[in-house]
Amino acid sequence: MNTAIVTTKKPKISIYLSEEQKGELDEWAKEEKRSVSNLISVLVDEALENRKEKKSKK
Repeated sequence: MNTAIVTTKKPKISIYLSEEQKGELDEWAKEEKRSVSNLISVLVDEALENRKEKKSKK
């Protein structure tokens, strides 16, 4: 088995999800061939960008 240890200086957070939410995220990440962590990071980036756009239109 090939395992890699990835180190990062990015901050780490923990969240609590329902089993259903976790299952849906697992499925979504698998469909996009990415980790759940990476999927969530992309979703957060998109949400923050949308927020900035909304704030700039005010």
